[in-house]
Amino acid sequence: MELVERFLTGEQGTAQDAFEALVKRHGPMVHRVCWKILKRCQDVEDAFQETFLVLARKAGTIHHRLSIASWLRQVAQRIAIRMRAKIVRQHAQLRLTDDEVALEESKNSAARNELRSLLHAELDRLPEEYRTLIVHCYLEGKTNEEAARLLGCPVGTVKSRLWSARGMIRERQRVTCM
Repeated sequence: MELVERFLTGEQGTAQDAFEALVKRHGPMVHRVCWKILKRCQDVEDAFQETFLVLARKAGTIHHRLSIASWLRQVAQRIAIRMRAKIVRQHAQLRLTDDEVALEESKNSAARNELRSLLHAELDRLPEEYRTLIVHCYLEGKTNEEAARLLGCPVGTVKSRLWSARGMIRERQRVTCM
């Protein structure tokens, strides 16, 4: 994307203008993502700002600059989920009443169970070589290099299979949402 390139290569004024244009263009989407997860204005604002701080720090590492919106959405989602978890922990530390804790845990448990069920259904639909890599890299937290050593294949194969697996899942989500 031209704005990311201008931000990375521009002089002080040009880079700042490019960054402001990125915030203006993608800010509403980032705000919506944060709002869906956090639901509290101050928390949403904090997650919004942190998302664009990550962009400022890591813009040079974005491989597919044409998908900046998707990259920002993922970053915003991860940040908001982490913030929500932190908020839940803080509330637990404030010793909520037993009823409130039980209600919150049942809501979280139900949501986790639903997400776990959806995740397993999607994983089951993937071919074995893709499913194995998704489990190693995303669920067990192994690096691409560790997964390659474990499976006895080149790192490039791991990366390409992960990319393909994500594409299959994305395509199924796109078809499901339509």
